[in-house]
Amino acid sequence: MCGRYTLAKTKKTIVEHYSLAQDLDSLMPRYNIAPAQSNPVVIQSEGHKEMSFMEWGLPWLESPSSRRIINGRAETILQKNSFKNSFQHRRCLIPADGFIEWQNIQGAKYPHHITLKSGNLFSFAGICSESECEEKLIQSYCIITTEANPLLQPIHHRMPVILNSSHYDSWLSNEANPMSLLPLLKPYPEEQMSHRTVSMKVNSAKNDNIECLQSADLPPIQETLF
Repeated sequence: MCGRYTLAKTKKTIVEHYSLAQDLDSLMPRYNIAPAQSNPVVIQSEGHKEMSFMEWGLPWLESPSSRRIINGRAETILQKNSFKNSFQHRRCLIPADGFIEWQNIQGAKYPHHITLKSGNLFSFAGICSESECEEKLIQSYCIITTEANPLLQPIHHRMPVILNSSHYDSWLSNEANPMSLLPLLKPYPEEQMSHRTVSMKVNSAKNDNIECLQSADLPPIQETLF
């Protein structure tokens, strides 16, 4: 699962990473991206990559305030009607430089900021949709998840699919056979990732500043006395 992520790289880095020909002046550093917010995604438009802003989470019902589907399991992406059409025809790249996952320790949940060891920008595999809810057109997206790699398994059993940049074009292509893309939906190599515990300020979607990512300590393990 992925319930928060970050995108604090410079506009120049993002433009160069995706070879965009756009003005990104409205793009601001984000340290705590949460569901239902409008965020940048990269789509293919007329043969080139283009950044668009969509809401995170496919509406569950025909209402803008309904529960959002923020993650889609790779294992059932072609089985569930809520994902199948989007996977076949409306795939997107979701720019990020880290994501947050919570580890349950002795009944309390501690957030970890998970990144690439290189610190580089990367992309989640995403699908998007367009729907009319209460006479409002909503463009939304969903992050595809897979089983966690060994590094992240102690934190959570799922992780978002991170695509290698060499697969960006095929992921976005309208001509790609969806079946050929299924092998891409796998755990990212553990040796290329790292994580650290961060501030519980990230627990609230109202907080979106660098303080959310301040390093924090895990609690000492308490032994149970019999």
